[in-house]
Amino acid sequence: MNILKKILIISSIIFFQQALGIELKAQSQCPMNKKKLSSNTISDDHKSVREQIIELYPHLDKEFLNKKIDLIQNPFYFFRSFVADYYVNFAKKYLLNRDDLFLLNNFVALATGDPHVENFGTIIGIKGDGAFTMNDPDDSGLIPIYLDYVRLLASLYLYTNDLNEEVFSSMFYSYVKGLKNSPRKYSQKIRKILKKSSKMGRSAALDEFKNNELIRSIIDGEVESLADNEDQSFKDAIEIIFESKIKIYDSLKYINKSGGSGGLYRYRFLVEINQKTPNDFQMDKLQIIEFKAIGPSGAEFITNTILNPLYRIDLTLRLEHFENNPFFGSISVNNQNFYFRPRWEGNKKINLTKFKNKDLIDIVSDEFYMLGKIHRQSLNGNIESYIVAIEEFGVEKISSIARFCSELTKKRFWQSKNI
Repeated sequence: MNILKKILIISSIIFFQQALGIELKAQSQCPMNKKKLSSNTISDDHKSVREQIIELYPHLDKEFLNKKIDLIQNPFYFFRSFVADYYVNFAKKYLLNRDDLFLLNNFVALATGDPHVENFGTIIGIKGDGAFTMNDPDDSGLIPIYLDYVRLLASLYLYTNDLNEEVFSSMFYSYVKGLKNSPRKYSQKIRKILKKSSKMGRSAALDEFKNNELIRSIIDGEVESLADNEDQSFKDAIEIIFESKIKIYDSLKYINKSGGSGGLYRYRFLVEINQKTPNDFQMDKLQIIEFKAIGPSGAEFITNTILNPLYRIDLTLRLEHFENNPFFGSISVNNQNFYFRPRWEGNKKINLTKFKNKDLIDIVSDEFYMLGKIHRQSLNGNIESYIVAIEEFGVEKISSIARFCSELTKKRFWQSKNI
């Protein structure tokens, strides 16, 4: 890349970052908090992997974290479960100061934070149609946005050993097509899933309630009853969201045991909506609404810009859903921040275990394309410069970074088993 092109790209980055700061302050009721990473957020190489993880998650019980590590059976689920570990012990340590990544490290934008091959699915949009996208805003943050791509590719290396290197490299071109907003027809399997999702629509998930009671057998959680004041507090929150009076038939809460949100509470409510909903959505009166506690963002462990969590979740959802869907968002209840969402039949995660060989490759390729489209929105006016930078960096070099991440994850997984 010649010097003039570098100057033009760097200038556009500086302009973008300044504009982004102004936009964020204008839209958010709570401005960004600038703060430096404290020493206890950076893992110490002299400590065991378990000790490092416990330091990264001070809001979670030490005994719970040890049990969580014990239950993890392979490197892929270790990767999924500890997002902050990826950013502190891989991205921060090995990527942020590499000379050849100087340009890419300066394309700072709102990244999804936790893309992996099992974190995509369908959601029902405002018009009632199923949409295929990423469905997890928990770990988003203002970081070098290429780290999203590296994380998704590393997850594919960890998920399967059955694909040749050409397949892994091909994901780069699917991602770039999404960045360029090039037309693409989804794979046959995703088209079939989307058709089914649209047909199921906005009815409450049938496998989660029966006879006006919520099903209490939850695979990854131990169910508890709500405290006396919690029902009313969440009832008030749901009425704000739906702009209508509701009746609560049943409620429960549980601590999720696995995944990136393991250790945090989730609340579910089976409710009847008594009036028209925002935008006159066509939906059943009986609905299940879930509130998922928001913990610290894994991505924000390596940034000096910490966003208001409610604003960050709402903005990430707009990026992932490509619209402002009023039934997906964030809210504070009893001084705790939550991400809320309806448990609709049409909102489904893609279960990759059902697919093999070409079908698996096609679906994952769709995921990389979608990540590119999400990044296109986030980068906005800086997208063309980013495409130039990542294409010139090259598919082989960025694939080698993801491979190194997967090997490091395997090593840390096995080290975590040594108490």
